[in-house]
Amino acid sequence: MTRTEALAVIQAALPSLDDQHVDVMLAMVKSWSGSSVFDVLPEGEKAKIDRALDRLDRGESVPSDTVFANLAAKLKAAPGQSVFLTSRGPEPV
Repeated sequence: MTRTEALAVIQAALPSLDDQHVDVMLAMVKSWSGSSVFDVLPEGEKAKIDRALDRLDRGESVPSDTVFANLAAKLKAAPGQSVFLTSRGPEPV
């Protein structure tokens, strides 16, 4: 389906939507057409994300089982403490 065809289907369906669905569609369109979180990040944070994506592209990742096991061990080592999850792992609050 081309973009033009898809827009025609969407436009044809709009009159049949109830108010709740129109509100949902409006919220979705606003979220898609606005800036993303990435757009408003400081350049240093964007660079960190880009470097992390580059590492993933090179296959330099940690299996999720390992990540979760490490996280569980750190949380177990600090019972009763609140933690804040950071890019370096959980840190006491």
